[in-house]
Amino acid sequence: MEYILRVAAVNRAAFEWVHHEHVGRHAGLTYEQLSIIGSPAPDDRTRVFEIPTSSANDTLSPLQAAALKFADASTRQIAVPQAVFNELKTQLTAELERNPGKTGPADSGPVTVERQLLEATTTVGAYNMVSRLLVALDVDDKSEMVTPIPVVAKVQVGASLAESLHAIYVPAAEPTSKTIILVNSLMTNYKMWRHVWDQLAKSYNVIMYDQRGHGGSFTPSTKCKLEDLADDVPKILGHFKVGKAHAVIGVSQGGATTLNVALKYPEAASKFIACDTQAKSPEANIKAWDDRVDLARKEGMGKLATVTIPRWFANDSLDQERDLGWLSEGVESTSIDGFASSAGALQGYDLISQGLVDALASRASSEVLLVAGEFDGALPKGLQALADQVNAKSADTVQVEIVPGGGHLPMVNRATEWTDKVLAFLKQ
Repeated sequence: MEYILRVAAVNRAAFEWVHHEHVGRHAGLTYEQLSIIGSPAPDDRTRVFEIPTSSANDTLSPLQAAALKFADASTRQIAVPQAVFNELKTQLTAELERNPGKTGPADSGPVTVERQLLEATTTVGAYNMVSRLLVALDVDDKSEMVTPIPVVAKVQVGASLAESLHAIYVPAAEPTSKTIILVNSLMTNYKMWRHVWDQLAKSYNVIMYDQRGHGGSFTPSTKCKLEDLADDVPKILGHFKVGKAHAVIGVSQGGATTLNVALKYPEAASKFIACDTQAKSPEANIKAWDDRVDLARKEGMGKLATVTIPRWFANDSLDQERDLGWLSEGVESTSIDGFASSAGALQGYDLISQGLVDALASRASSEVLLVAGEFDGALPKGLQALADQVNAKSADTVQVEIVPGGGHLPMVNRATEWTDKVLAFLKQ
């Protein structure tokens, strides 16, 4: 798939990219890898792109890097330099040594390096022909369309470059000026949106990022405050030159961040969607979060994953085979210091006393949506109570949706139902 996508990027064949990018992701390519695959050298047909060393080391395997160089050379120069050809051959040989006895499709016999080199050459050649056909005939009116390549960035939010957030901008499949930003929950990262990002990106540019202390973002040296997390959102939008988002969408801690953005930065977005969260942290949560941090320090984040994920998805509502592995990995890959710092943002905040109800009541109809999974404890009733407070001041300003069978992260275990409700609201 790397060969096909690279050809599409070099030839600026948007139709080819759009129809293969999601296939590549479902086969295991990450947005980070796609950002490199989709960023070819300047339009110089005598030059083979040299993949940036730091990026390649971070996100591409040696075989993937060699495949991109081969696709570049074959596309731009036709005659592939011997050094490029040898590098691909070396990496294919090493891959077969790691996987001895690998076979191809039924009745096709064992896989050999020679056969893989032939397949690489024919794939690049065939999709060069396809891309030229698509662009020349302007199939689906995409010959002039900018190829929607994801952009990966480090967004500085503090005094130094070290205080940066890992963020990804995914252009919509069809050009649009509307952008939504997704805010992850505690102990996850941007990959928690994996079951919904395809549907969202059909109609909207999508920004995803890792909140402080998570994923590829920096870990603060002190406890986060909810205000810090809210301050990050307009900075990320500004980095990607988004003057006003169509919507800020967050869940759990990200939902509290979303509500605080609505309070502090009401002009940051046209709509706000807060999921499975609270406008005020219960007093008991101070000790509860301290206890969880102590557990993580004593027994590790793996133990925290074991006790937390079942709490997220009550009534055995999680597809264990599909989702338990990557959810556990997300928790376990969160550093203990990152978790401890981020958990501080959920201790003792009170958006109600800061004027959240009046702030939401001042917005027009169909601008605020509160969402909760059916099996998420007291949160459905809590969000309904918040909506009732707001709507008592300004009728029907806030909408509430309960996702049947949903847990604390309904975009995971009831992705279709969650997406249907969110998209319907976004289009109002």
